Amino acid sequence: NLETENLGIEEADILHAQWETRGTHQPCYVVLADRKFGNLVVAIRGTLSTSDALTDLRCEYGAVKPTPDDGPQEVHTGMWESAVRMDGELRHLIEEALSPSGCCAGMRLRIIGHSLGAGVGSLLAVRWHRIFEGLHCYGFAPP
Repeated sequence: NLETENLGIEEADILHAQWETRGTHQPCYVVLADRKFGNLVVAIRGTLSTSDALTDLRCEYGAVKPTPDDGPQEVHTGMWESAVRMDGELRHLIEEALSPSGCCAGMRLRIIGHSLGAGVGSLLAVRWHRIFEGLHCYGFAPP
């Protein structure tokens, strides 16, 4: 397949993917094992569809507690709702993959995104930073 060839990975290294936007607060993403560099990667696409643009337009700020131990923080509500949704969809998968008996045992978790994906990825990293040791997030052109 052309996508996996361009990435230099095997198709089996794609653990989960949402290739098409399913609605607001549901950006496209892929979870893949980058065996060459020892990373489990969550890559989140930037704004492309009308639904993505509607997520961007939910730009009012709201106070949220990213984790039970955190105080309230002001965040972009559209991106926050996207991060919460992705947390619910992916946390268990990531935990299993990184467990000692998982397919990605010993790998480091990396979140990467552009634009909308950078904002959502940053907020997802805030939710996960106490769960996944050594987590890094790389955001390009975040809002």
